[in-house]
Amino acid sequence: MTESEEVPSPKTKKQVFWDVVKTILKIGFTTLLLYLVLRKIDFEKVKSTLSASNPLYLLLAVFTFFASQMVASSRLLSFFKSIHLRLGYVFNLRLYMLGLFY
Repeated sequence: MTESEEVPSPKTKKQVFWDVVKTILKIGFTTLLLYLVLRKIDFEKVKSTLSASNPLYLLLAVFTFFASQMVASSRLLSFFKSIHLRLGYVFNLRLYMLGLFY
């Protein structure tokens, strides 16, 4: 450890309490929003639409989506290399896929 690095101080009980409260609020808010969105979906209609569709086209769509994400991830990796940030291809792909959820 160098002199410029500081050792983080342990969290107080108040900080731990607020971390737990914030996590509970985040989970509750996310659950509420998912409920509001999912109650608008007619799952029988989704089921009938999926059963009437061609599975080959669905598979092709999923493959095309992931191929486009791999191309976009490699473009991002080339940008990272240009700013001298060295990341592995697989790590960058995982990071890019994780970023799709945010």
